[in-house]
Amino acid sequence: MRSSLLDLTPLRDSAAFRRLWLGGTASAFAAQLAVIAVLFHVWEETGSPLATGLVGLVSAVAMTAGSLLGGTAADVHDRTRVLRWTTLGQLLAALGLTVQALPGLAPGGHSGVALVLGLVAGNAFCAGSGRPPGAACRPGSWRPPSCRRGSRCCTWGRRRRCCWARPWVGS
Repeated sequence: MRSSLLDLTPLRDSAAFRRLWLGGTASAFAAQLAVIAVLFHVWEETGSPLATGLVGLVSAVAMTAGSLLGGTAADVHDRTRVLRWTTLGQLLAALGLTVQALPGLAPGGHSGVALVLGLVAGNAFCAGSGRPPGAACRPGSWRPPSCRRGSRCCTWGRRRRCCWARPWVGS
C-alpha cells in the first residue's frame, strides 16, 4: 500500500528541491490565473464570444508552432540556452500583459485586444518552444539517493517546471 502513495521524502530532505517544487507550483497557479484574466479582459473590452474564443485559438496555434520549432531548436542548439531564451520570452510577454492591463497605459477597444492577442501568442509560442528541451532536461537539484523519488514527486508537481529551472539554478 505504501509503495502506491506519493513519496514526499525529497520535499522533506532537500531545501533546494522544496524551493524548486514550490516555485513551480506557484508558477503554474499564476499561469492559470493569467489565462482567466486575459479571457475576462477580452470579454470586457469586446463583449464578443468570438473575440474571447479567438484567445484560445491564437494560443493553440502559437503553442503548436512553438513546439515544432522548439524541438528543432533543442536538437540544433544548447538546450539550456533555448530554455533561457524561451523563459525570457514568456517573462516579457507577461510583463507586456501586465502593462497593457494598467488603466491609461495601453489602448482600449479592438486595438487593445489585438495587442493582448499578440502578447498571448508570444507567450504561448515561447511556452511551446520551451517544452521539448525542458522535457529532455533532468532535474538536478537533489542528490542521487533521492533522484528517483524526486523525479516522481516532480512529475506530480509539474515536472517540466522543475526541469526548466535547472539551467537557472546552475545545478
